[in-house]
Amino acid sequence: VRFTKASVDSFAVKPGSGEDGLWQTIRLWQSYTEQRLVNRQNEMQKEFQNKLIEFLKREKGVKDEELPSAIGFTDLSPALQKEVSELQRRMAVELQPLVLESTLTMQKEVSEL
Repeated sequence: VRFTKASVDSFAVKPGSGEDGLWQTIRLWQSYTEQRLVNRQNEMQKEFQNKLIEFLKREKGVKDEELPSAIGFTDLSPALQKEVSELQRRMAVELQPLVLESTLTMQKEVSEL
């Protein structure tokens, strides 16, 4: 994230918890880091959902209006089972730094007060 010099003047840095208080800026930053995490998680899940829908339509002959709300792991092809395991691994690897960043950033900002 980059801020322009002009935007720095708009940061809330006054003591207290009001609209112009530092805690408002801290909450805003925390919300931003949480949204980055959620967005990345959603992207990864959507990528897999598209593959799953393609599998159900192509391999199982399911039509759009017949798509199930849930499917068992054992009902997946071996390739999709592997994909699920890989997705779980990727989520741990890619999302963990975002979780850590969110947590550590908040701790650092609070400790500097």
